[in-house]
Order: sequence, then C-alpha cells, then structure tokens
Amino acid sequence: MTGQRHPKFEGLDAFYVKEVEPALLESEAKRRKLVRTCMVIAAVTVVVIVLLQLLMHLAFDADFFVAVVVLGMVPAFLGGGGIWLLAKFFNLGLKLKIMPKLAAFAGLTYQVKPSGFPFDAFTELDILPRHHRHSLEDGLSGTHNGVEFSLAEATLRRRSSSSNGKDNYKTVFHGLLFVFQVKKRFSGMAVAVRDTGPLKKLFDSRRAQRVTLEDPRFEKLFEVYG
Repeated sequence: MTGQRHPKFEGLDAFYVKEVEPALLESEAKRRKLVRTCMVIAAVTVVVIVLLQLLMHLAFDADFFVAVVVLGMVPAFLGGGGIWLLAKFFNLGLKLKIMPKLAAFAGLTYQVKPSGFPFDAFTELDILPRHHRHSLEDGLSGTHNGVEFSLAEATLRRRSSSSNGKDNYKTVFHGLLFVFQVKKRFSGMAVAVRDTGPLKKLFDSRRAQRVTLEDPRFEKLFEVYG
C-alpha cells in the first residue's frame, strides 16, 4: 500500500497480515467447498425433478398441476432455497470474522444489524424517498476528532399492487445513511446528495433551495440544498 495514509491507519499492513489475511484464506477454502456443495445440490435437484416428471407421466399420467407445480416447482424451490441459505450463512460468517476486527483497529464499533440507529430522524425530516419497508445492516459508529457519528447501509422498498392483487415491493433506495452529532445549534438544515440519482430528483421536484459552495471538487460530486 502506497500513498498518504491517515495516522489512525498506521500499522494496517501488519494488522492485515496477522489478523485479516488468515481469516480470508480460511474462508476461501470454505467458499470453494461451499461451491462444490451447491453444485451437488443443484445437480441432485435437477435429477430428482426429471425422475419425478418421468415417473408421473409414464406411470401415473399425472395432470399438469401435479406434474409441473408440485413435482417440478416444489423441488426446485427447496433446492434453490437450500443453496441460498448456505450462501447467506457463509457471507454472514465472513462478515463476523472480518468486519469487527477492521472496525476495532480503526477504533469503531461494528454491528451486522445496527441497533439504536436513528432512522426515524431521516423519516421525520422527509429526506428519503417514500417507502413502506426498510432494513438496516452493516452499522459503524465511533468518534472522530471529537465528533460522534454512526452510519448504516439502508434498503428502502415501496409497495405496489399487481393485477392479481398481490403486493410487490420495489427497491427505491440502497445506500449509506450517516448521522453526525454536532455540538452546535442551527437555524436551518443543509442536505448534501450525489450529483445524480433518485435523491437529487427528489429535491429538485420539491424545488429546494440550492446552496453554492466554494470547493469545485465537492460541487462536482454533490448538490447541496438548504
């Protein structure tokens, strides 16, 4: 690793070699084993479906619903669900091995499901797209230069009804939310959003007042509203 580095990250190379790399190498061996297991599950699922279809058509002359839905889609769902669960648990285990160590090195606290994150504050300020469901994960919190902060990865989903009467959910936001505790009173509110994307369109549609800043690099990446 070359280039300038924040003093807080001095010793990161040695820490990576001692703490992170062994965990990654161990996880890579488990990942390869998991891939082989998933391939076996997929192959067995396909074989089971084919055998069931042949059996039903040749021996019992089953109708369409039994042959396709019960003996086709159900085994496919079970096999696919098993693969999905194995992958999900593997990714969760990898997070729990790596992220707490990296966070602790930087003097931060990591939570897979951040508890106490003030998501309601974003809703009350009306700065997020309209949604009906939300989930938070990968939370980090700590203090930098005397300023307390926390962040979390948020996924917001909006509900819509389909022609068959079932509710569908579409992701309308997937990104990081930051909260900073500033020991100052403000008479207004400033919001910085990416120069493109759904949040910019949201504020443009509400005719929020643009704020021009002096730093051209910041202005190139973000739009600021007051």
